[in-house]
Amino acid sequence: MNRIFLFLIAVSILISSCHQRQTDVGPTVLGLDYYPLDSGRYWIYSIHQTTFNTVSTDTTFQMMEVIYDTMHFGGNIIYELYRFYRSDSSVAWPAQPDSVWTLTCNNYELDIKENDVEFVRLAFPLNNNQVWNGNARNIGNAQQYSIINFGLAFSDTISSSVVNTYPKTCTVQEAHDSSLVSLNYRNRIYAKDVGLVYRKYRTLSFDTQQGNIGLFIITYSDIIEQKLLAYGKP
Repeated sequence: MNRIFLFLIAVSILISSCHQRQTDVGPTVLGLDYYPLDSGRYWIYSIHQTTFNTVSTDTTFQMMEVIYDTMHFGGNIIYELYRFYRSDSSVAWPAQPDSVWTLTCNNYELDIKENDVEFVRLAFPLNNNQVWNGNARNIGNAQQYSIINFGLAFSDTISSSVVNTYPKTCTVQEAHDSSLVSLNYRNRIYAKDVGLVYRKYRTLSFDTQQGNIGLFIITYSDIIEQKLLAYGKP
């Protein structure tokens, strides 16, 4: 009888412990609040792109992303992300989006289909040990994504008089490769309760002619810097 009683107590404790763990693993613990998803939520970015390929080009423009609508498919919620472009704030946003992307999110990952190519942009739970294949949902070669600086603050200088500070962020290193002939750095920074706040992609190719290898003479470059200007929710 005592053995049965002790067994029942042990089972009761185990069930209680499992229930507690399941209760604790909520959106905040997983990090889902680093990319909040609400219909009507929007983000406005400034994008600066410089390209060199024989000649240099330098462009600055604005982009707005809006979660326009949701639909249900196969037990998943699919979010429609409308993307609009304009030259600067003096020009009205166009009535129709330039493109429509889709997002799906669960307790394991955030997937974004960008022009029919799907990427795993975040993998949960967010922490500095998290590593995953960003191309797991497409036919591209495996690309290791990793998280650094999880939970740290990030300040972004928008202008001489405007500095945006986000108390809790995480940086996703999508690529961090360099060699004698090329460099490929791709980083994104997400902020808690905000979403994507910063992105910088640097792609460089160096002269590979005999005698020039190792001198890092740039023959091609593409640098994109994206900064969050404003955001909101319904």
